[in-house]
Amino acid sequence: MDTSIGFSSVSSGNNFAGYNHVNTFADLPDASLHANEYYIVDNATGIWLINKKEAGFYKSNGSAWNYIGSAVDMTSIKVGGTIIIASPIELAGNNITLTPDSENNKITVDASGLISKTPGIVSKSYSDSPYTVQSTDDIVKINATSGNVSVILPGSGSASILKTDSTSNIITLTVTESGTLNSLSSWELKAQGDSYTGRGYNGEWIG
Repeated sequence: MDTSIGFSSVSSGNNFAGYNHVNTFADLPDASLHANEYYIVDNATGIWLINKKEAGFYKSNGSAWNYIGSAVDMTSIKVGGTIIIASPIELAGNNITLTPDSENNKITVDASGLISKTPGIVSKSYSDSPYTVQSTDDIVKINATSGNVSVILPGSGSASILKTDSTSNIITLTVTESGTLNSLSSWELKAQGDSYTGRGYNGEWIG
């Protein structure tokens, strides 16, 4: 899945509707009265390695304010070919969690800026044949109980295809526009548990 997130530059005074702002760390209220609440400190103070207090998100643990990360404003999120505007960021615990589409492909950005996501898992059957794998599909589980199923992979991308039923019906994989899978014109999944996991570029899949 092609996933990207756009952020604006870090600056003081971001709006971040729904969050309380203070000018500096010293202006934060008593942490014991604001357990599990988030505040944004707009301006850094102090000297690095001595008493530096960064600007950004802070969370109270009930006894102290802990620095979570820089206050950056999200401008967009792109999942597959779809761009979704999403601003401001919504915090979930110590992470930022986004659910950008109907398949619940959650993307999490932790306080260090690392991005992870849960896979897009879809289930298909004979009635969906021929099924064209989408850019949001990481894992495609196919039940061929009612008949043979054809699956068409895009020219470029990555995915795993799994046969879930125990019948002798066959799942046949091909690549759009006469592409290849491991130098073959097609690939068959014949037994329950058979799978193909690969990555394709310009019509050539390797798995």
